[in-house]
Amino acid sequence: MMLNSLIMLLILLIIMMAMNRRRPHQSVPQSRDSDVQSDSLDWVMLGDELLIKNDEGYQDLLDLFPGVSQPAFVSSISCPVCLCRLDCSFGLGQTLQQQQQQQSQPDQLVPTSRSPVTDRYDGRLYCPDCCPLKSPCPRDILNNWDFTAYPMSVRSFTVLDLIWPHPMIDLSKANQHLYSLQPQLAEVLSLRRQALVLWRYLSACQSNRDISDQFRACLAGLDYMYDSRLTLHLYSAADLCAVRAGELRTRLAKAVLLARGHVTACGNCRTITARCWICRREDRPILLHELDQYAECVSLNCASVRHADCGGGASGGGGAARCPRCDTLQRLAIDSLRFDLSDD
Repeated sequence: MMLNSLIMLLILLIIMMAMNRRRPHQSVPQSRDSDVQSDSLDWVMLGDELLIKNDEGYQDLLDLFPGVSQPAFVSSISCPVCLCRLDCSFGLGQTLQQQQQQQSQPDQLVPTSRSPVTDRYDGRLYCPDCCPLKSPCPRDILNNWDFTAYPMSVRSFTVLDLIWPHPMIDLSKANQHLYSLQPQLAEVLSLRRQALVLWRYLSACQSNRDISDQFRACLAGLDYMYDSRLTLHLYSAADLCAVRAGELRTRLAKAVLLARGHVTACGNCRTITARCWICRREDRPILLHELDQYAECVSLNCASVRHADCGGGASGGGGAARCPRCDTLQRLAIDSLRFDLSDD
């Protein structure tokens, strides 16, 4: 029993360290009130700041998209598909960028019908017959927001075509800086946050089910865009192309406008409020669809809210406002463990 108690204590200490660890987050280009944002490290301003995770999932992305990593030097002398011999005299010892630059200048190539072509996705050399297609590469989209169509082998093109419409890219893990560098992405994220909150109202409102059906129709096939905070940064390669073209923003804006019009006019929806975990004032209920009026705890297991002007908290006037609910849950866990140890 004593061994079990020690194991439980060790697990609790690990949980406490994880809860107390501050998670970094990065602001998108738009900012409303720097004074409010500067005193809240444990809170995220909905529609204004980002909860950015670390790079723990980057290896998963590499496994999914080999082209995300920079290919090594290539020294193949035969096509991996048809096994024909390739003239690689111009490519040995050169980087991928140098090879592509030479490929764009045919007059400098060795005159042969089997001059190799580099597959932008897997970084391997193919003969022109086995690398006849072109497509944007996920690596270039995620690293440089580059949608240029590059040479692809039939195999790579087929793989990309199969996974292109599926939401497999978490931008908070792949490249969190794109939000601050690309205003289109920042705007889409803001709309997704609004859609996430507004969908909570529509899914709970029983007065007009047609509105929720219209909302879902506007975002058909994009349920992950508003279903959960866990999928807030999830995109497919097709979604990123739609962001660049402005199509995704148009669909999200239409859905948000429809939902906001219902929520602001519906008496049932306006009764759905939350209480600030800092001031606890019942005369100042928080309307969740007014995103610029409150902040939300960054912990996915908490999601408590506070007024935008409620800061300071337990750490005093000049410190960062801690989340009271997270502190309460932590104290309850400690008290529960102490009670179990006392029984032993």
